[in-house]
Amino acid sequence: MAPGTRLRVAVVGGGISGMAAARDLARHHDVTLFEGGARLGGHAHAVEVDDGAGRPLWVDTAFLIYNARHYPRFCQMLGELGVDAQTQRADMSASFVDDDVNMRFALLRGAGGFAAQKRNFVRPAFYRMFAELLLLRRRARRDLQERRIAPSTTIDEYLAGYSAPFRHQLVYPLASAIWSLPGRHIAQYPALAILGFFENHGLLGGHSGDAWRTFVGGSVVYVDAFRRAFPGAIRLDAPVRKVHRLGGAVQLSFGDGSAVFDRVVLATHADRSLAMLGDASEQERRVLGAFSYNQTRIALHRDPRVVHRDRRLWASWNATTRGGRTRIAYYLNRVQSLPTPRDWFLTLDADDDDPEIAPHLRERTFSYRHPIFDAAAVSAQRDLPALNARPGALTFFAGAYAGHGFHEDGVVAGQAAAAALERTAFARPLELPTLQ
Repeated sequence: MAPGTRLRVAVVGGGISGMAAARDLARHHDVTLFEGGARLGGHAHAVEVDDGAGRPLWVDTAFLIYNARHYPRFCQMLGELGVDAQTQRADMSASFVDDDVNMRFALLRGAGGFAAQKRNFVRPAFYRMFAELLLLRRRARRDLQERRIAPSTTIDEYLAGYSAPFRHQLVYPLASAIWSLPGRHIAQYPALAILGFFENHGLLGGHSGDAWRTFVGGSVVYVDAFRRAFPGAIRLDAPVRKVHRLGGAVQLSFGDGSAVFDRVVLATHADRSLAMLGDASEQERRVLGAFSYNQTRIALHRDPRVVHRDRRLWASWNATTRGGRTRIAYYLNRVQSLPTPRDWFLTLDADDDDPEIAPHLRERTFSYRHPIFDAAAVSAQRDLPALNARPGALTFFAGAYAGHGFHEDGVVAGQAAAAALERTAFARPLELPTLQ
């Protein structure tokens, strides 16, 4: 196979990583994008609801916001797709309500949110919480710069000297809202991952609310633009069962047959990529097998009981603790500036019989998988690039699990996999059995 030959490339997974890899590879090769579900987009999932006046309204249920500073590759992609103008400023406020200790306040909601509970101003614990925030900013920035945080140190261990209100009423709920994970996972997250994200996104500098944006009409805007512009083939409802590397080519097995390609990019969750490999190497099992996932059920609904009755506390991200359980609810009207009098919420970890969500106010329930960045996963991330750099590689791996788990990480990983495929495309293939 001579340099310049157009390869037959399969990209498995229609989320942001798969779309980014497929776009880059389609410039020089014949690409088929396979998605096991009925739609592209992955966590870019907008659904149509009634705005209350009989008109359609698109609301997002997973990926909500981005900005130019922290999502440069994604923004470049939006510009190339011609949809960067179809966005608007997003609200980045947050509220923290703990009914168990009768404490509540909101950040970036103006004086009304911060002073929603007057008794906070005579509470030493309230002042200590924000004093500790200033201390954490200075300490964490220094520790990150000087590489003094061990990968195995959990955030609970790192914050051992801080007060319980600071940890449980501010830091953990904030991290839970960011990663869309129940709070029970957060305390054991690596401090390096959480604090690194906080620093990269301005949370340690106090300017995280700058220039965040969301889509007018939902993230379906950019997914549809990708579909229109993509020159390759797209196969939906086509789950890949197995991937076999044979004789310098790759065979993809489906429920109703198989297909052969020169190369494949597996842009699915790490555990699913590993499960597809019929001949996984020890290195692949070790690296991909280090990632675990949480299945998060998310309810889209209109029941305001998930937040406090005081609307001054209705922020974009709302952490509410009742009966020892902390719930995260996104108030979509603020996040997306929805043009509707109806209030729309997304609540994490919501069962079908959730007592805080009235059945007649529940629109739909979704299930999304999020990587858990524990110590094993963070350690494995350092070895991920080597999987795509093997001489004669036939399979390449991409996913937001290579970074912090967000859209920009997915774009970077997809483009990196595409670049690695280009670099090794015409190298001598590995000695493997011949296709039958």
